[in-house]
Amino acid sequence: MLGVVAGVQVKNRVTPLFRFYSAAANDYGDSTSPQMAMAYIISQSQQYVPSGQTIPGYSSFPPPPAGTTALPQPKANVYVLTTEYTPKAGYPALIPLHLMDRSRPFPVGCTPGNPGCNGNNRDLMLVTTTADIEAAHAQGYDLRTIQGYIYAPCVLLEPACIPPGAQKLYRKCKTSVDDCAIFLEFERATFEAAGYTAAYPSGSSMHLGYAYPPTDSDGDGLVDGMEYVIGSNPYSPPGALDATYYPLAGVPTGDPCSGAAAPGCVDKIFANGFQ
Repeated sequence: MLGVVAGVQVKNRVTPLFRFYSAAANDYGDSTSPQMAMAYIISQSQQYVPSGQTIPGYSSFPPPPAGTTALPQPKANVYVLTTEYTPKAGYPALIPLHLMDRSRPFPVGCTPGNPGCNGNNRDLMLVTTTADIEAAHAQGYDLRTIQGYIYAPCVLLEPACIPPGAQKLYRKCKTSVDDCAIFLEFERATFEAAGYTAAYPSGSSMHLGYAYPPTDSDGDGLVDGMEYVIGSNPYSPPGALDATYYPLAGVPTGDPCSGAAAPGCVDKIFANGFQ
């Protein structure tokens, strides 16, 4: 299912981290699962809507349940990896993104229905460490499931250790609305200006690791992150078939780094195995 690159079986690829936002819940949420994203969007009480940039090759969610309205177009501003296998020797190890969530009236202790009390308050949050999971669980969060993998932080070796095309991934929180959000370096100023500046759990690192932005430099329908991971050229000339051979949201139909396509590949990234 993951395909072949330069004649070698692939053990990883990138996938969009769907982002959605609920004004009712004052919450940004993220998931790599189309079904989970659909469930939040269909929610009548919190009314999440997709947020971010449209996704090349994935213009719609699966058909919604009978009787529901058509769903809005999927969006994502972060792309993560799908398995725990590091795609190239020398890259940082991959660590899982764990989804946690908490629902509670906010401000804490208020009575839903009273003025100023948000009875729809909810926070979907991604964490990467056992310590953060334990601290969040002690404060009412439930642990759900893994939502992909990111590169572990390598702060002392930055920027040389950051994989090509990747950016710093942050979790920062806005305490006035009881929400934490996940975003890359290119969005940091925007989120910080909106009040997302606090660490949660208190004292935890706000720098989670590294992931890929929604950039498609050559406009071939395959985000740069996927091209770097599979070894194809993110700056291919017009007419390149990278996304045809290796669709972001489909089963690979060919090898983008063999035959006539081989000269366009920047690196046979899987030739020496995996970490």
